Amino acid sequence: MNRESLAKIDQLCHWIEANCAQAINWEDLIVQSGLNHQDLIKLFSVYKKITPMGYVRRCREMMQ
Repeated sequence: MNRESLAKIDQLCHWIEANCAQAINWEDLIVQSGLNHQDLIKLFSVYKKITPMGYVRRCREMMQ
């Protein structure tokens, strides 16, 4: 993995945090990140130790 991948995941996480009150689906994550479904799963697993949708759920829980 490299800095570019980490930067994409960090940018996506910031976007998720800013928008998690709205409905977010896989297509939204793919469009926002520019990555495909499998790369998102792999990179989140490596860098965040959670699935992308798990990150969305955790963000929503923290808002409550």
